[in-house]
Amino acid sequence: MLLVLLISVISTPSNRIINIFIVCSLIFSFILIYKEFYYIIHPGLWITDRTVWQQLQIGDVYTYNNWFYRIQVRGTSLLPVAFFITVVSKFRFRILELMVIGSGVIIAGNFMYIVSSLVFIFIWYFIYNKPTRLLKIVTYIASVPAVGIILMYIKNTLELKGASSLPVRFEQAYFLLGDVFDTNLSAFFGQGLGNVLVSAFGQYRNYNNITYFELQSLYIFNQLGILFTSGYLIIMYKLIRLSWRSKVQYILLFCYLIYAVSNPYIFDATNIIVFLIISTVKVTFSLNKGVNNV
Repeated sequence: MLLVLLISVISTPSNRIINIFIVCSLIFSFILIYKEFYYIIHPGLWITDRTVWQQLQIGDVYTYNNWFYRIQVRGTSLLPVAFFITVVSKFRFRILELMVIGSGVIIAGNFMYIVSSLVFIFIWYFIYNKPTRLLKIVTYIASVPAVGIILMYIKNTLELKGASSLPVRFEQAYFLLGDVFDTNLSAFFGQGLGNVLVSAFGQYRNYNNITYFELQSLYIFNQLGILFTSGYLIIMYKLIRLSWRSKVQYILLFCYLIYAVSNPYIFDATNIIVFLIISTVKVTFSLNKGVNNV
């Protein structure tokens, strides 16, 4: 990630990167939409895909109600960023692309994807850009049913997460922070790269000798400690300040971090791709024209 920022400081990325990224996101979203309808028409067959994907360690598919299937495979974490960029774009078929990629974000089934997308829309249309009178009227008319649907979705999601993923995250935070703050020395310098937990038998999972957590950011902090984590963040901040010139890039980063910090891919290849894409935005974006050519 730091290497991507350093390269963007000394060179200008090609705007073709964004074009390729959006095209790939559209294709990926079409596949997710096809799979969603396939599972609805053929209930029960999703279990086969789930078994295969879990064996190959490429993702998962599951349902709570047998009518909406959450398809979480590698690559879905990039779809919200593709959605953000499409929102600010002047692509030829922008509305259609928003519908397709937005559907992919919803089918991915991650609650924070939807939250970050809604936050980005609000920031873009109501803070960064002055809303038109027509947009205000449409927003007011649509807000009542939209808020009701969103609140219902949030309520159902939190109830489901309250019985599964949220307790797991709290449990992971307890073990990871407890381990790094075991001594003053480990709190300052960390437990070292490659550190694994021992005797970490949780109520929901066994965390012994694993290196992949939902709260991967806390696992990195566990290894680096206060000193090296602070150094890493300072260097990243300096490189961002040197390479990023548009406020849009900071908005993109902020909304990405909304869903990334609580998920395991914030320090994997996904993060590198996201920073590459955001660094490329400065080439193609202007306040008057947006992102073009797709």
